[in-house]
Amino acid sequence: MTTTMDRRSLLTRAALGATGLVAASAMGSLAPETAFAAGSQFPEPGQPDPNFAEGLITGRNSDLLQVQGSDGRLHRIQLTGVTSVWKLRPTTIDQARIGDGLYARGVPMPDGTPAAESVWINIVNLTVSIESIGRSALQLDHNGQKVVGYVQPGLTAAVYNGTPAVSDLSMLTVGRHAQVIGAWRPRSTSRPSTRRTEREAAMFAQQVAAAQPLLIGVLLLWSSYGKVAGRHSAEQARRTALPRLVGEERAAPAYRVVGVVEAVIGSALLLPPAWTVEAVAAVALAVGFTGYLVYAKIVVPEASCGCLGTSAKPVGRRAVGRALLLLATALIATTANSGW
Repeated sequence: MTTTMDRRSLLTRAALGATGLVAASAMGSLAPETAFAAGSQFPEPGQPDPNFAEGLITGRNSDLLQVQGSDGRLHRIQLTGVTSVWKLRPTTIDQARIGDGLYARGVPMPDGTPAAESVWINIVNLTVSIESIGRSALQLDHNGQKVVGYVQPGLTAAVYNGTPAVSDLSMLTVGRHAQVIGAWRPRSTSRPSTRRTEREAAMFAQQVAAAQPLLIGVLLLWSSYGKVAGRHSAEQARRTALPRLVGEERAAPAYRVVGVVEAVIGSALLLPPAWTVEAVAAVALAVGFTGYLVYAKIVVPEASCGCLGTSAKPVGRRAVGRALLLLATALIATTANSGW
């Protein structure tokens, strides 16, 4: 004679030690997505699902888990001989730790305690956008929060438009949206704040770098105007070290050529789009300025800078310092990944 035993009866007997003949996954699927599937019963509106429990593990007494739900409710979850456990991979309840997050599905026993069919530990289900793809990790964004998804060799798989899961992640695309199911690390709670601080510092550094082309561009255009269109540009050229460097006759044309170069680079830095080559050109120009001023200070100490305005003061430490500051600013500008 064949006797039919329903799920509640089987789990009740398992909890009481009357059966141990069913495989660990016979009653509940361990597929991670099953944790977020609809319950087998539909509770009354506003009432908790009697077949589902979630929260943080606060204690364990043999085969009884104490769990505090996110809504403040306390759960006592009975583990049985047929309870299946998932913690990134199928495992045993011995891998559960105080503080772990838990999702559990099962059926209520006569005393109201749920007997768990399946337990998922530290499982997460996130809708994200992919920001970058690395060999061992994915940088993700979930509602403005940065999430790092670590690729687990032999475990991580992708499903593309309903296809069977495959380990090939090459079809993932930056900027696309995805649903991620995996396990979080409850003991890395100090890391998010550290990562957040690092991200904020990186974002601030990028904002500073993005502003440098504006600063350099305005400075170069200002400097170029006096050299190209200034009424006293020829006289100013004669007071610099250019006559010694290129000759008396070529000093004024060379001075204007420098102004044109400044105007071209300055305009390129101010006009979109932002290209790294513009910042690199500014670096080269700043290196040239610095070298020229050092040369002038050593070889023609009475020569003026000729940088801005019509000052006839000889090249001093301040002029060299300004050139070095311009060089540092241009170097920072090369790290910008967006325009000002």
